[in-house]
Amino acid sequence: MPAFSYSAVDNKGKKKKGVISAHSEREARRVIKDLQLTPISVEITKNLSSIRSRVKNKDIVIMTRQLSTLLEANTPIIDALKITADQLTNKYLVSIILNLREDVIQGKRLGVSMTKYPDIFNETYSSLVSAGDSSGNLDVIFNQLADYLEESAVTRQKVISALTYPLILVSFLIPSIPYLGPLYLSTISSGNDTSNNLKLLSTFIPKILPAMALRLWGRLSASKRFLL
Repeated sequence: MPAFSYSAVDNKGKKKKGVISAHSEREARRVIKDLQLTPISVEITKNLSSIRSRVKNKDIVIMTRQLSTLLEANTPIIDALKITADQLTNKYLVSIILNLREDVIQGKRLGVSMTKYPDIFNETYSSLVSAGDSSGNLDVIFNQLADYLEESAVTRQKVISALTYPLILVSFLIPSIPYLGPLYLSTISSGNDTSNNLKLLSTFIPKILPAMALRLWGRLSASKRFLL
């Protein structure tokens, strides 16, 4: 499916730009209007890769959980998709959800429609949604998908956090080698008054350097910079 870059204005006259997927320019303009925007220009672009780069894993997690909650409350899938699109902040994912909603209105299966966006919904995701749609258990499937995606996000964050500290430690250690190396060699070779220099080296390397790295790692973790 081709992608279209657009320029539009909202109801307050503020200019908006973005990229959406659609079968044609006419459909693209309709989707833009569904976003409560007035299209100014719509041009075809190369592909959907730029959209995937702007749709984060956390956006898909939020979307999945929202659909799960609405479907468990017996909300019709067409309404659930519209409500979810209205509550999301990622305009690229919103445009995809509105396209999915239009396909469902036209009688297509949701899981089948998701296969048009393999960069957003992988094969497992689409297959499970198709199975849930066929069996009438979409609410159960979306709940399981939401649980799985949330657990995966937590696990991914733990792995990244675990790897961050040693990387920071190495990044501190490597630049210090040109300074500590000559100091250590000169201390050993001189044989005079080595106690202070050796004490400095033995304190800096095993104590001060890890403490500095740990402090930076703590600040990065607190800021949630590595959350996906």
